[in-house]
Amino acid sequence: MDAKSNAELKAIQERVLAKNTVDVAILSKFDKFFAEIEKIVPPTEMELILTTPGLERLCNTYYTHKETIRVWKEDKPFGIESIMFAAGVPKRFINAKREDFTTKVWESVLSAEEGLFLTGPPGTGKTHLAVALVREYLKNCEPTIRYDGATFELIYPKKPRFVSIPDLLMRIRNTFKEGTDETEQAVITEFTGNRLTVFDDLGAEKTTDWVLQTLYTIIDRRYRDVYQTVLTSNLNLDQLADKIGDRIASRIAGMCKTIILKGADRRVKK
Repeated sequence: MDAKSNAELKAIQERVLAKNTVDVAILSKFDKFFAEIEKIVPPTEMELILTTPGLERLCNTYYTHKETIRVWKEDKPFGIESIMFAAGVPKRFINAKREDFTTKVWESVLSAEEGLFLTGPPGTGKTHLAVALVREYLKNCEPTIRYDGATFELIYPKKPRFVSIPDLLMRIRNTFKEGTDETEQAVITEFTGNRLTVFDDLGAEKTTDWVLQTLYTIIDRRYRDVYQTVLTSNLNLDQLADKIGDRIASRIAGMCKTIILKGADRRVKK
């Protein structure tokens, strides 16, 4: 707690004491609690917390959430692969990790502010790098505590999604079949939500007007909402523009940093 924050809290406490709504002993008992929550509770709300009859309940809720986060962080390393599977990561790439790439490549990846477009010939590690990004994201994310004006809430990070473009389009097409409960809009919404999403193998799909419109809808929504997006493709942006149109290529260029992976096909044994 810096000097300014400490002074603001002291001023609030003095105002509360002046109203005779709470005594010094209570304020002292909850000093640590007040010092911690000042980072997430606005000063105007802090005064209300100091005078609420449910102060001890709020304190207990806050520290219960902190303990949940501690346990979650301890258990997370053992459950990352399960989360990755649930996100859609293929089994072949499940062990991809940051250490599989050079420092130069990783520094380039981390400097991206919004999204990434990974391009290069087949077998150069595009999907491998995308999955390593998913693993690194999961290693570094954790639940957060939020005050909603009445109580403290525990907010879990949204799980990432991974999907190949051909599989995604097939899934959307299947919604048109008779007797299918899933709708086209539901699938599109799933992949345009605010979470890290990897779209693998863009440009491998057969091009039709429906495909182009569907791809544009998904990519444009993520572009407009500034959501974290990773795309991989064997084609560069100029080649993509020729295959799927300037509009989609332009959106990708506008929201992603391009990283070109080079080298021989790692899947071909010499």
